Order: sequence, then structure tokens, then C-alpha cells
Amino acid sequence: MSNLKPVEKKLLDKQINKLNRWMDKGSDNHNWFSLSIGEYIRDCQKAIDEFKETKSRVLQHAQNIEKKVINIETAVIVREIDFGRKSPMDLSEFTEYFESYLNKVVQELVKDYSNVGDMYLKSIEECTVKTNSQGAIEMRPYYYYWERRIFNAITRMIIRALSANKVLW
Repeated sequence: MSNLKPVEKKLLDKQINKLNRWMDKGSDNHNWFSLSIGEYIRDCQKAIDEFKETKSRVLQHAQNIEKKVINIETAVIVREIDFGRKSPMDLSEFTEYFESYLNKVVQELVKDYSNVGDMYLKSIEECTVKTNSQGAIEMRPYYYYWERRIFNAITRMIIRALSANKVLW
């Protein structure tokens, strides 16, 4: 559990509590001469394996979301001018040069953003809360975390684009 972020610990709170309940049974109900120690160990191992599976699925999807966020953050939406060009551009050609590139990049970013909600967050909700409505109350802090991260990534991308535009002019 040490490699979980606080928001992931909060998301997996039910699974962590379930695992702790299984482990706590050993300190309450068993002694070294108990005949059910083997059964207790099997039950604990099963609970640990279930938790590990859920945790690994959440972390894998979180890594995929993180890649999409970094992709958004590092996107270059202002195209550099081709200074090797021999003839000057007229206004419509100049506009088309920048707009077509911007539209292409933004379409890819929108697709990445929609994949975050449609694929990854939905899968995380399915494996943790056991629903796929994308409206579970338990998921709200997790959704908030990723929306904040995406908002900050978009903000950084726009600031870099404004800076590049200023340098361009």
C-alpha cells in the first residue's frame, strides 16, 4: 500500500478495510494450537490476492491516464514557421498553415481526453465500486483529482502556446 497515492488509498478504502478485517481475524480467533490456522492462511492469501489484483488494475489504468495527461500537457498547438520557404505566404495561406495544425492536434487531444473517461475511469469504477454508471459517490474524489490534473495540464499547454505565439510574432 506504500506506493498508493492518498487519492488512490481513499478510492480503495473499502478493499483495504476488507483486507484488514481478514487479517484481524487471526489475532482475535486463533492461537498457535488452533486447528484452523491453515484455513486462516488460505483465506488471508485469497484476500491479499484479490486486493493485489484490484490495486494493480487501478494503478495500470492510472498510469494510462497519467500518460494521457502528460500528452495533453506537452502538446504543441502553435506550429513553428518554416523559414526555409522561398516565397512569402498570403493571409489565407498563413491562417490555413496554423489552423489546420491546431485542429489536428486538438482533435487528437480531445480523443485522448474522452478515452480517459470512457475507458480508464470507467474501468477503475467497475473494479473498485462494481458499477459502471460513472456517477458513483465513492469515485467523486478520484474524478476530482483527475479533472484537476487535466485542467492543470491544459493550462500549462495554453501558457506554452501563448509564449510560443509571442515569440513567433
